Amino acid sequence: MTTAQDTRPLFQVTYEDVTFLPSVPDIDVTTAEAKALTERVKSAHPFPAHITAITGVLLSEDDGEQDGEVKCFISVTLSMHADDEESAEYGAVPTALLKAIAEAVDPVMSAGCEGNWAVNEVY
Repeated sequence: MTTAQDTRPLFQVTYEDVTFLPSVPDIDVTTAEAKALTERVKSAHPFPAHITAITGVLLSEDDGEQDGEVKCFISVTLSMHADDEESAEYGAVPTALLKAIAEAVDPVMSAGCEGNWAVNEVY
């Protein structure tokens, strides 16, 4: 069944959070891995209707440290329908979904997340 939401433009929205880890794992999800991750996460955690897929997950190291752990940024890019770029950027952050994605990628990384997901980029 097709809904009106399906006809809205599709945007890639990258959300970012901070995590602290004892070491920095190499996390850079490929397109094929993102497809598999989408299906795995969707089966356990239904996506909001306007979100169609996970298109990327990346972990990058920052200069900071806290209690001997390395500060890192986790970025999750979601493909989603929105009325326009502004709506995509300022819409509700799917915090529970982002947490589930981080957990599916790496439970240790997820445990260190601050939970302050914010939009970093829309394209």
